Amino acid sequence: VENLLKTVEIRQQCKKANIEKIDAGAKGFLITFHNNVFRAPEKLVDMALRSFGAMKLRPDQKLLVSREMESYAARLETIRDCVSRINKL
Repeated sequence: VENLLKTVEIRQQCKKANIEKIDAGAKGFLITFHNNVFRAPEKLVDMALRSFGAMKLRPDQKLLVSREMESYAARLETIRDCVSRINKL
């Protein structure tokens, strides 16, 4: 139930951040923005540059976040934190 509630929270935050899709795995996740548009691209680029290589903006306008996340709960928490940071930009 706790994971479900976190998932719902992440979905709500994604709508605010114009995030269309998140593909997650054990080594990181890929964020796709709706219509490849982010409201403050310069701030997103700055956030990626300050991540010391953990975040990369790909040529296809997707954000790749590299991080080891073995458990499902760790994935949810990491994604929630990242989407929250994106919303604050």
